[in-house]
Amino acid sequence: MTDRLRSLPPGVLVAGIYRIERRLGEGRVGPVVLARDTRTDQPVAVKFMRPPTEARDGAAWFLREARAASRLESEFVARVSDSGTLDDLPYLVMEYLEGQTFKALLERRQHLSVPLLVTYALQVVEALAEAHALGIVHRDVKPSNLFLTRRSDGSTRVKLLDFGIAKSVYGPGDSIEQSGDASPHFGSPRWMAPEQIRASSDADRRSDLFSLGAVLYHALVGDPPFGDGTSADLCARILNDEPTPLRTMRPDVPETLDAAVMQCLEKDPDRKSVV
Repeated sequence: MTDRLRSLPPGVLVAGIYRIERRLGEGRVGPVVLARDTRTDQPVAVKFMRPPTEARDGAAWFLREARAASRLESEFVARVSDSGTLDDLPYLVMEYLEGQTFKALLERRQHLSVPLLVTYALQVVEALAEAHALGIVHRDVKPSNLFLTRRSDGSTRVKLLDFGIAKSVYGPGDSIEQSGDASPHFGSPRWMAPEQIRASSDADRRSDLFSLGAVLYHALVGDPPFGDGTSADLCARILNDEPTPLRTMRPDVPETLDAAVMQCLEKDPDRKSVV
């Protein structure tokens, strides 16, 4: 970690507004800290990006997340309220969430009950539906980007996180992505669609559905649909192999849910429904 990122101790003000309280953890591109909005006295999460080493315009692709997520109003998307740079370090200000990631839940429980999974899945679908309606493709739907938090009534709400490698499927005028894919990241192989493996730029709404199907399959049977292994092994299996039928692994899964999940995992994008 660079000296600049180490020099973010408690008490430092970001943009003269957000007072850092403590470090929360390390994100995909840099540290995440808990801060306090001095105007409202409300907690926020501030995510910083390490100085770019691969991308020509790292700040631009990082701040793309702010432009993408700030357009979304769904209660099932983590809100991004502000963005900028601190001493040339790009940052995003996000709502502070308490709870756990879907990944952490699946590490504790081998598989989920059908009713619980359906509840979670419908919330993720609603988040993706709004993003897709705005022409935004997430491109990195995976368990660690689904966060489980609580509503005031105690019920669980799923939040879709991390639009850092999102792209627009519309033309340049209103595009999140103006000149190719400047991001050095292109998703997580275990959850990626075949077309995304072949060419990241070909990812569209249907690619997000494939990833969602892979997450749901994993939550139902306890293993991802194409197993584990090196990135090369996973990519080869996703491109060439068919997953074991869901009901073979989990006979109590209703036929309708089985059909929906397996349709998401179709290798031909034209055979998937679009959210």
